Amino acid sequence: MAEILYNPYLWLLLALIFNTGHTLFHVAFFRGYNGKYLSISDGIVGYLGALCVFIFLYVDRGTVQFPKSIAIPIGITLFVGGIYIHSKAQLDFHRYSKGMALVSKGIYAHFRHPMYLGWSITVIGAVIAARSFLGLATFWIWILLIAICGYLEEVKLRKDLPQGQYDDYSKKTWL
Repeated sequence: MAEILYNPYLWLLLALIFNTGHTLFHVAFFRGYNGKYLSISDGIVGYLGALCVFIFLYVDRGTVQFPKSIAIPIGITLFVGGIYIHSKAQLDFHRYSKGMALVSKGIYAHFRHPMYLGWSITVIGAVIAARSFLGLATFWIWILLIAICGYLEEVKLRKDLPQGQYDDYSKKTWL
């Protein structure tokens, strides 16, 4: 029984299920459903997905033959930098979103999706530090799920904001 807990495919499957669920919560929200428990459920599913990704990387660690002395410092630097970007984005969103339909101050003056950017950098940092072959191969699934969420957000914002406001914002920002 304990062997199954060390099977990277189990954790990869769970990570994909939770992260796909997280994406589906975003789809529901951007299609107009804003139920009482949507935000809480979305957060729980997202964090469970992240936990499964990190367990998966731990179990699959060392499958890419690359020196630890290079991979770990680079991976940790990216990991910490990604957490910083994500945290800064959350703080700026809560600070500037009151009374604004579109947050365009703080880190949002430079990036349209800094939370997604931060999480993506965090994940690739963890993959590099773990030196995981399956992690590198499946990182692109993560990017696809993030791209879907970003696209859905942009479609909703273009629809909800006054004509051209989001297009003007997107010309001034990256990602």
